[in-house]
Amino acid sequence: EEVISLLGQHMPSEPTSPLAPYVSGFMSMRLMLLKSTKNAQEVDIVRTLLDSYSSYHHMGRSGSDMAVLLARDYMFLSQQQQQSQPPCQQVHNTSYAAPSTPQHIAMPIASIVGSNHSLDCVNLR
Repeated sequence: EEVISLLGQHMPSEPTSPLAPYVSGFMSMRLMLLKSTKNAQEVDIVRTLLDSYSSYHHMGRSGSDMAVLLARDYMFLSQQQQQSQPPCQQVHNTSYAAPSTPQHIAMPIASIVGSNHSLDCVNLR
């Protein structure tokens, strides 16, 4: 909760702020921390961010410094996570299940929204 509060207090609100490039890091991290359910990768990122927060706090960093450093850490960790994921593989359903059974299909996002996006795949249900 301390980290969520810290991010909310120091999140840049002006587009001309020198911290404006980190707004997505502030918002994405804060929203992920607020989620009640996290996947294993998110739990790992949260653990790392909380360790970073403790380290910055013990070093005597100011609240605004810690907020920016955490946003940068989150952006870096998220980028690393995306780069370490294996390429998508299309899943073929060979069974004849009832129509109400969900089927997960991974497909390249470029075929949906174009190739200039950082996401590699979309899971459709």
